[in-house]
Amino acid sequence: MRKVIAAIFICVIFSHVHSQTKIGGIIGPSDTNAYLELGDAANGKKGLLLPRVNLNLTTSPVPLTSHVKGMLVYNKTTNGNNLPYVSEGIYYNDGTQWIKIIDISSTSSLTNANNGLSKSGANIVQLGGSLIKPTTITASSVNTFSLSGLQTGSKSDSLIVSDASGVLRKISFNELIQNLNVTNGLTYDPATHTISFGGKLTQPTTIKTDATNTLSITGLQTGSDTDNFLVADPATGVIKSVSSSAIASGRKVVVHKANQGDISFSTPYTITSADKIQVYRNGTEIDFAASLGSNTITLDFIKNGDGSVTSCFAGDEIKIYQWR
Repeated sequence: MRKVIAAIFICVIFSHVHSQTKIGGIIGPSDTNAYLELGDAANGKKGLLLPRVNLNLTTSPVPLTSHVKGMLVYNKTTNGNNLPYVSEGIYYNDGTQWIKIIDISSTSSLTNANNGLSKSGANIVQLGGSLIKPTTITASSVNTFSLSGLQTGSKSDSLIVSDASGVLRKISFNELIQNLNVTNGLTYDPATHTISFGGKLTQPTTIKTDATNTLSITGLQTGSDTDNFLVADPATGVIKSVSSSAIASGRKVVVHKANQGDISFSTPYTITSADKIQVYRNGTEIDFAASLGSNTITLDFIKNGDGSVTSCFAGDEIKIYQWR
């Protein structure tokens, strides 16, 4: 009988201990939302003493054998000044590293700020300070980087540039300009830092125009018949100059007095190109037709309603200019 009573007593004690979720304070049920309650608010005089350990680095689980998510400890040591250092205080583990729980209301909770940040007062961290390690800000077409509210600068300020690896550097405006290689029709005046049009061409240069985007030069001075002429190669468009004497020596003029009904007239040279011929009837330029290899041009008169072609009148002056 005594054995049965003893067995019942042990079962009762084991059942009571197994279901215990409150330690300390007034005896009674614990908070239904807690697995474990320590003391109570009405009679609390003691606290929870966390495991005290000596952490090494935030990235190292030591003295644990591995990172355990949810682990809570009190670290007793301070190790170094550069991340990932640790300092004395409460840390929790997120499964990959130790993270310190900081009291932002404490004047001693924020001990330092570095690497481009500075500490102001007890708990304020602001941008501004010396970098203590290579620092990269990664931007993209979506996550861009910009500065607003910049003051207006001048050419006496330095320019911000980056090298091939993206490291920011500065260079003065004058140094940048002096290292410019100004060539191919441009000149640079270092005294005034001015780049101007005008200089020796160092490579074949083409300016492409069309019916809309034309090229013109205004303010040209009045020339004379002794000046050179600018001409263009018909195949390449390359601009060249020809002296007025060369043009005059290569040009011939023939004047015909027309008979009634004449429409064809002889040229000074054998025709190699119709572009080298100009024809005037009584001082007015007139169109014509020409056959290469011949010495005759035919005036381009308007056809009459009966199919006949209007022709010259007797005494019309037909003047033909032709260049070789």
